[in-house]
Amino acid sequence: MKRFSIKITAKTSQFAPKLLIALHFFMFVSFQQQACADAKTARPNVLFIAVDDLNDWIGCLGGHPQAKTPNIDRLASRGMLFEQAYCSAPLCNPSRMATMTGLRSSTIDIWSNEGRYGQGDAISWFRDKPEFHDLVTIPQYFRQHGYTAVMGGKIFHKPSGKFSDPVSWNHQYSTKHGTPFPKNGRLLHGLSDKMAQEYYQDWADWQPLDIPDRETADRKTAEGAAAFLLRDHDKPFFLACGIFRPHLRWYAPRKYFDMHPLEKIKLPATLENDLADVPPSGRRQSSGGSQAFGVIREHGEWKKAVQGYLASCSFADACVGVVLDALEKSKYADNTIIVLWGDHGFHIGQKDRISKLTLWEQGSKTPLIISTPDLAATGGKQCQQPVSLVDLYPTLVELCGLPARDRLDGRSIAPLLLNPKTKWPNPAVVSLRGDHAVRSKHWHYIRYSAGGEELYDATKDPNQWKNLANDTRYTDVKNELKKWLPKNKNTQSGSYATQNKNDRMPRPSQKQNGKTFSTTKSNRKPPNVITLLVDDLGYRDIGCYGGPVNTPVLDTLAAEGVRFTDFHSGAPVCSPSRATFLTGRNHIRAGVYSVLSEQRHKMHLLRSETTLAEVLKGEGFGTAHFGKWHLGMPVNGRSNPTPSDHGFDYWFGLVNGANPSHKDPTNFLRNGKPVGPMKGYSCQLVVDEAIDWIDKHGTDAPFFINIWFNEPHAVIAAPDEIVSEYGSLNDQAAIYNGTIDNTDRAIGRLINKLKELGELDNTIIHYSSDNGSYRQERSGELRGKKGSHYEGGHRVPGIFYWKRKIIGGRVEKEPAGAVDLLPTICGLLGIEKPKNVFLDGSDLTPLLTGTGNFERHQPLFWMNGSTMALRMGSHTLLAPSTARLPFDTAKANRLLQQTKTALGDNIEKELGGLDLRSRMFNGRFASPEANRLRDEFRSLFYFNEALIPLMKKGGVDRVELYDLSKDIGQQNDISKKHPRLIAQMKKQANLIHTSVMTDGPEYVTPKDLAAAKKPRGNALQRPIAETSSSKTADLLARIEKNPLPDGYQGSSHQAYVDKVMAGLKPKQRARVGQLWKEKRRIDPDMPNPGASYIKILTHVAEGAGEADSTGRPSGVKTQAGNSSRQNVAPSNGPKVSVASATKAPLKTNVILIMADDIGYECYGAYGGTSYKTPVLDRMARQGMRFDHAYSNPVCTPSRVKIMTGLSNVRNYAAFGILRQSERTIGHMMKDAGYRTAIAGKWQLLGTEHYPEQTRGKGSWPQDAGFQRHCLWQVDTGGPRFWGPVITTDGTTQQFEKDVFGPDIYCQFLLDRMDEYQDEPFFLYYPMALVHWDHDSTKEDPHQFIPTPHSADRNNTNQQENFADMVSYMDTVIGRIVNKTVELGIADRTLILVTGDNGTYRSIKSNIGDKVIVGGKGRPTDAGTHVALIAYQPGTVPADQICKSVVDFSDFAPTIAEATGAQPLSPTDGRSFFPQLLGRKGNPRENIFIYYCPKPETSKPLRFVRNERWKLYGNNRLFDVANDVLEKKPVMGPASKGIRKQLQAALDQMPSEGQKLMNFD
Repeated sequence: MKRFSIKITAKTSQFAPKLLIALHFFMFVSFQQQACADAKTARPNVLFIAVDDLNDWIGCLGGHPQAKTPNIDRLASRGMLFEQAYCSAPLCNPSRMATMTGLRSSTIDIWSNEGRYGQGDAISWFRDKPEFHDLVTIPQYFRQHGYTAVMGGKIFHKPSGKFSDPVSWNHQYSTKHGTPFPKNGRLLHGLSDKMAQEYYQDWADWQPLDIPDRETADRKTAEGAAAFLLRDHDKPFFLACGIFRPHLRWYAPRKYFDMHPLEKIKLPATLENDLADVPPSGRRQSSGGSQAFGVIREHGEWKKAVQGYLASCSFADACVGVVLDALEKSKYADNTIIVLWGDHGFHIGQKDRISKLTLWEQGSKTPLIISTPDLAATGGKQCQQPVSLVDLYPTLVELCGLPARDRLDGRSIAPLLLNPKTKWPNPAVVSLRGDHAVRSKHWHYIRYSAGGEELYDATKDPNQWKNLANDTRYTDVKNELKKWLPKNKNTQSGSYATQNKNDRMPRPSQKQNGKTFSTTKSNRKPPNVITLLVDDLGYRDIGCYGGPVNTPVLDTLAAEGVRFTDFHSGAPVCSPSRATFLTGRNHIRAGVYSVLSEQRHKMHLLRSETTLAEVLKGEGFGTAHFGKWHLGMPVNGRSNPTPSDHGFDYWFGLVNGANPSHKDPTNFLRNGKPVGPMKGYSCQLVVDEAIDWIDKHGTDAPFFINIWFNEPHAVIAAPDEIVSEYGSLNDQAAIYNGTIDNTDRAIGRLINKLKELGELDNTIIHYSSDNGSYRQERSGELRGKKGSHYEGGHRVPGIFYWKRKIIGGRVEKEPAGAVDLLPTICGLLGIEKPKNVFLDGSDLTPLLTGTGNFERHQPLFWMNGSTMALRMGSHTLLAPSTARLPFDTAKANRLLQQTKTALGDNIEKELGGLDLRSRMFNGRFASPEANRLRDEFRSLFYFNEALIPLMKKGGVDRVELYDLSKDIGQQNDISKKHPRLIAQMKKQANLIHTSVMTDGPEYVTPKDLAAAKKPRGNALQRPIAETSSSKTADLLARIEKNPLPDGYQGSSHQAYVDKVMAGLKPKQRARVGQLWKEKRRIDPDMPNPGASYIKILTHVAEGAGEADSTGRPSGVKTQAGNSSRQNVAPSNGPKVSVASATKAPLKTNVILIMADDIGYECYGAYGGTSYKTPVLDRMARQGMRFDHAYSNPVCTPSRVKIMTGLSNVRNYAAFGILRQSERTIGHMMKDAGYRTAIAGKWQLLGTEHYPEQTRGKGSWPQDAGFQRHCLWQVDTGGPRFWGPVITTDGTTQQFEKDVFGPDIYCQFLLDRMDEYQDEPFFLYYPMALVHWDHDSTKEDPHQFIPTPHSADRNNTNQQENFADMVSYMDTVIGRIVNKTVELGIADRTLILVTGDNGTYRSIKSNIGDKVIVGGKGRPTDAGTHVALIAYQPGTVPADQICKSVVDFSDFAPTIAEATGAQPLSPTDGRSFFPQLLGRKGNPRENIFIYYCPKPETSKPLRFVRNERWKLYGNNRLFDVANDVLEKKPVMGPASKGIRKQLQAALDQMPSEGQKLMNFD
């Protein structure tokens, strides 16, 4: 494999610091960029090895002259050895929590291990503290960015259960650690009862074990890691391996004791009266360890203790060697970062104690070795700079090219890997409760909270025997070191969320124009953030959403960013939506129940809310707001907060709307002061102000700009020259369009400013609307408009753009909304979300960046007044009334009628195309009387704050249910058809309703209004699942008592699990997960989690989740005995299934295989003699061959036809496009209850390199009915064969150059067959083979290539390579056929094999002596005559040749008839399923082909043909059976009959394409 390297010369050390930093970034940032550019390399893997209680007694550190650790030394020789590495706390649990979170122990503020030796009932786990509950650990962060995180042994404080942090890992392969107890008894030294502390009474022991290494848990942990490294992985991995020794008890196999003969043991150096100059607080460190050591020394056991520790170190080293050896043998050796670390040090006599738990050098110093793939940069070097284990988090993030994580206490030490002599001003800080040590390169300073100091000169006094703290000559040294001390909290349970930033570790920072911001990369500031919110814009207003308004700027942002098609505002009306937008919380939690009026309401955005502006301001961003506010202002005597109180340094805005209209507004405020009348249009004025602010702020520090436009909210106005483009100047619809167009132009000016400053690529831009439009027609197909909880009220445009990180050019269909904005911006920036605040929204970063998996922690929901809507999957639940609130409907209707009368003959003009009800809320009338009535009508709808207590008592009762996947217009209420789903969604909705209403303030008294710091975090804020019932707990208890099943061996645990899980149905797999989740919740410290899991798995597998009175599912055969029922165990694995004599037969599976660019002449079964196709030939012999199957001449037309069952004349749009509105064979089979998957070539979306008019206009595979996919060329180009770019279930990955794409596609299908074997499935395999590959370096870029089976991988002979590709195609199909046999499903699996068009024109093939020249792209036989082979043993008769004419539209109805699926309708196809059964059926007389592959350049061509004759639309007739090249048109009377027959068929079809260049 290729290695990355950078040349480092002796001059490096002479470089200026800035140049060193630049080199550092060249190495590690280009490492990432190079990895993306080179298909052979992906992001580096991480091997993360932790060794418990390991001090500096290893060979490379020289802590003890007799240390024997050859494997760790070997790692040091190829990596960087940090000679001054320190823990964050000298105790296992605090140290490991700090290391894995990047936060110092003093920040987390937990100081004990769990269990009997902990601090009573003190909190011992970071996730038990509310502020750290959702803290993202190192492996979690790597998982979020596409890594697989696997752990074995002790990484956190325990190898299993709660203290292993299961949420951090994809899998925990080893849940035990250490070595077993000696068989001859424990504590043979007889000193236990003499030791004062219980811990030492139990743990202070050392003995050799007469067992081989393999019988120890530590060795098994190492072997588990080794096995992982020797397997194939399709994603980069973070592999953590935790070795427990040399933690006490020092038990190790005898050979390691023999390596350290007792008689030769050297004791560590000590000093008599060493502690005389140590303050009392220092002497009290680990007093139990001091007392225990006194006993050990007094009884002559010190040497044995040293021997035990050295032996344990050597044993741990051997375990490390197992892992390193496996890595060296694996294919990952050259792309894996190795980190080896210990959690803290350990005293074995130094300072008169045997213990950890001290701040001295021996208790806090630990080994740290980092080896990167670039061995030239790190190999064999040592670094003497002080570093901390908390530095590992940011370091690994940087080395692996992941987005930087801020708000970590650690700082990246990557610069030291490049040059260990880099200037490094940062000391290491070690803490133990209120005591702290600061370790610089030369000094070790300790400060005790109870009083007392120590200071040691580390260079002159490595044993720390002379305390210099009281020497006044070193006062300046102490003062300098004191600056790094953390400030202690008042209690030991202090909150990180409430810590002052000055209480935390000083961090590197940059200060630009007075703004300070944190950064982990010294040459790149964080991106700017700009949020653009428009007012009352509908889903179908702007161009890129199919609207009538010309919006080229927004369309470009969408085309180069991500456009969400299912994006939602925070509420269907203004003020609430804005509150959610800024906070990521439901607006009621934030204090805004409905649209607010400063004249009527006390409600406002609470001061206590943490806004996006406050978050970013805290990160050093300059912040500014421009435009409408509408969240409460200090007007009418109120003391409401302003934008300044919510985190904005500067603001230029409006209390509500612009008066008198968007034109020449008079009511803008600048930082609270009236601006007065202004000339221009509102959208342009706010952009003017924003540009001016950018100029003043500068670009040295990042900025956050929040622009809330007034447009297109009424009262509307736009420049005449713009309005005239959409209609007359007094046409309200035209003016409405003009406001949107004008806003797009204003945004364009802002974009141009960013380009001018060079900031556009480093700016995150988000665009959306605060709610739907008040014009119903602008909701498009959606029901409802502004104010409605139907989709039209809150589904709005949603666009995200960031050139540097967001994968552009994509349409995202995942539901999302403004509630997600705050967590998403935090995610994109790599900063922590607000602490101690429950967010209703979720982080969309995985969707935007294509890294990791997106999971919404809570359903989207909307509340306004007494109406609520909830979204789960494709279903939306609407609760029209959650509380019975008084409303005078009769008066409202009366006022409407009176207004209508007052408007008289001018009503149509006044309405401007709106209905009267909508018009009452959008602008004033010319008639004073109509305005009076309007004001009275509107007052009925204002939110009444006195009704809040009544609302809080409400809940979700009467509901409506809609399936948006089938009924986007929400016309069909299906609530009565789905009672179980209704119950589930109502339960969730009520939980959320209660949570939100509990948080919502009551604006009843001044006291309530003044409650600025309302507590947040009540138990109902986070909708949670019900607690386990006693019935479930009892069931789990009974299951736990069951024996393990036959066939299970712990050594092959995962293989057993995989095999059994593959045989379960989806509901059974879900049941396993449910029971296991409950088991872990009820019993987090279960002694043997692996065995418990197997018992649950067996219970579900054999009883489908039902158990008899003993808890054992009936029919289970266990290691303790056999049941009376018969069990069937297949010979190829441990899966056991219950006898199923009454089980209904499964439906027929279907595998449809369509090879690419291969005509019938290439198959031996059709007489071809040029190529080897033994599998296909055998399938034809054992099945049926069709001699007259015809495709279209090129791929897309054929693919559209085979998928939809329609002629191209009806639905073909453009090359590379399957229209989104088309129903496909995938939908048909999915609706029939089949599992559906597709692999191979897609090319139906309009890939990024396609012309702009077709780019992205087609279909995504998941929207064409396929539940799973593994495809080339979905929305991204790239290679399809060697080093392919493949999209798997929405995630795009470029594989290494030695990976052959067809192997990936095939394996994906084989995996699906394993997964779906007990369910009916439909697999569609549009192959990449045997299409040419593209090589732009060749004169002819269309190049056929060698395959993995080619004799010469460098062969350039095109004909020979084509032959190899045909052969490999046959091989791949053979794997699929063999899989059906292996799974025992061949007899119920129909396999259809065909090709999408004829062979490429440069290829010549033989049928006997006859040469066939490929004709791809031509309508002749050579371009359209393809093979069709049907294979299903026992159903399709063997060795049959069918002469029926088959068109590609026939596949869908054939498959429907074969499976009992509801056929696609309408269709041009005709089923040939009867022929597959050997019957005559209803064969076609002819087929019709319409061919216009590229409508923008192609001329349409149409013809009808049968087995012999072919008639074109231009009246040319050919006898193709005798004139295959169509050289001689048939003329004369003899052809009259057949001509008339074919012409009649031609006349039955449309003459012109009905959907050409139509993408709707």
